[in-house]
Amino acid sequence: MKVLCIGHMAYDITFLLEKFPLENTKNTVDSCVTGGGGQACNAAYLLSKWGLDVDLSGVVGNDYYGNKILEELDDAGVNIKYVIQEDGDTDLSVIIASQCDRTILSKPSTRDTFVTIKDKYEAILLDGSMYDTALKVLENNPYCLTILDADKLNNHTIDLASKVKIVACSKTFAEKFSGRKIDDLDMQTLREIYDLLEQSFKNIVIITLDEKGSFVKINDRYEIISSIQVETIDSTGAGDMYHAALLYFILQKYSLNTAIKLANITGALTTTFLGNRNQIADVRLVLELGENNDII
Repeated sequence: MKVLCIGHMAYDITFLLEKFPLENTKNTVDSCVTGGGGQACNAAYLLSKWGLDVDLSGVVGNDYYGNKILEELDDAGVNIKYVIQEDGDTDLSVIIASQCDRTILSKPSTRDTFVTIKDKYEAILLDGSMYDTALKVLENNPYCLTILDADKLNNHTIDLASKVKIVACSKTFAEKFSGRKIDDLDMQTLREIYDLLEQSFKNIVIITLDEKGSFVKINDRYEIISSIQVETIDSTGAGDMYHAALLYFILQKYSLNTAIKLANITGALTTTFLGNRNQIADVRLVLELGENNDII
């Protein structure tokens, strides 16, 4: 199955501390991992590791970090022919993981380079960036599975949300779009926010609720699809892996309900280690946990 991921690429440096450091202090970290990051980049990495034929389109700088990202992707089997390496710095993030929380310091670029992509795909995963490239690819692949990982609220993400088949948005995105706060226990508010998103985008909407799982409407029935309980170390990249797994299991012909449950498991497993790609959840373990929890 040929899949395309379009979007953000970055290099992450993740530190693990027992607690967030005080200002003007020196701190010794318990652990540190480095490696490629970014929503689309992480998703492509997992999908390739799980055996799909994956193309990635994004932009990195012509520097040490950009070269390291490309090496990692090549080792994972991701096709990087649509990745552009430009003069300038690669996007860099420093992440402090402490007691299940994380603080991210990012140095994003303003790149939105257009990439000509002529291949045809069975599925496309977008993260809202590379807007012009994403629009053209959607136009050229009108019948394939298309999923938007909607996290940042901006005009490009909102426009793309109306052009894909599934919008899987973060709790933060849903709150900012609706102008309302989400209380996981307040089903009435969740239903109203969901209806607003569904009416605005006119497609399937999924609202991710972090460790609580995913809120969705299937066959006119609203529900929170719960996740498994794990000991969280670092939540970085969990959403990226969730979206990749959602795409994967839908392509494998699982029902939407089951695909979401398995995506929840994938995202949860990602939080049990430091760094977003330091260790990739094995699809066999995801399926085994799905069977043990009567999901499949």
